[in-house]
Amino acid sequence: MRTSIRTLFFTVAAFAIGLGWYTRQVRIHTTEKVALERLADLCGGSFSVARFEDGAAYSCGTWMGGLAYTRDTRPWPLSSLNQRSFRRVIELEFQHVSNLEIVTLLSAFPNLESVSFNNALVKSDSR
Repeated sequence: MRTSIRTLFFTVAAFAIGLGWYTRQVRIHTTEKVALERLADLCGGSFSVARFEDGAAYSCGTWMGGLAYTRDTRPWPLSSLNQRSFRRVIELEFQHVSNLEIVTLLSAFPNLESVSFNNALVKSDSR
């Protein structure tokens, strides 16, 4: 089997691009995970993560701390993989007074669509 140097170059380039993209997804997931742990500390240790597709993670009554909704962002060809590194935080709810440290941590979530503090909605494009 004879392959040209050009074929080898394109194969290695395609593999490197795919690996770089996947590494970026893992890095974003890791950054979000660390930010969620820090938010849990700031909110008194109580912070829940729920899948956006499942709906509200609480039914009634009072809850304290925070709640993060995530959405799966896997591209279609990778939909059979069960990878958590493709889940992104899209919504945050806090039963906590906003402070500068919490607001600063919001930049760790690139797919964030909305944030609410004490039921007062703040849209992500106004951060």
